[in-house]
Amino acid sequence: MLIVMAFHPTAHDYDAYRMTLVHVLAVATIPLSFYGAMALGDPLALTVFAVALISGVFAAGVSLAIPADPGFFRHDAVLVQAFARIIVSATSAAIVLWSARMRGALRAYGIAAGVIAVALLFSGHLRLDAHGFGLVILSEAIWFIATGVRMLRVPCAPRSRSQAG
Repeated sequence: MLIVMAFHPTAHDYDAYRMTLVHVLAVATIPLSFYGAMALGDPLALTVFAVALISGVFAAGVSLAIPADPGFFRHDAVLVQAFARIIVSATSAAIVLWSARMRGALRAYGIAAGVIAVALLFSGHLRLDAHGFGLVILSEAIWFIATGVRMLRVPCAPRSRSQAG
């Protein structure tokens, strides 16, 4: 999603071809995001995250269905914004749920990032344009990458001889 948001056109540099490419890429990465999130455990958090990913499919689908007319793009932005609100809310909630089961700085960061994103969203201080949504994706990517690195560093319990077998 970092790559998607890095190349996502803004209202100032709208390009229908680029818009199509980033939304196709977004849809292609959604199953990978779900697959990676499965490693984090917690069925409730995974279910909430799945709601965000489904909303992402719908948001990208609406954007892909829009013709190469920037005026029409602005007309359907309300629908895309509704899905974006669900994405931010659900991913934030999932990260808070996963983080609540952790310890240390990663726990604090995940809870803070999730709560702040939702608070900014519902207070009207977070605009879900390419920049605002991109900022949320960046803060979440930091958490996901740090969590992945932490999972790689945490030693696995040694297998017993009966399991090695």
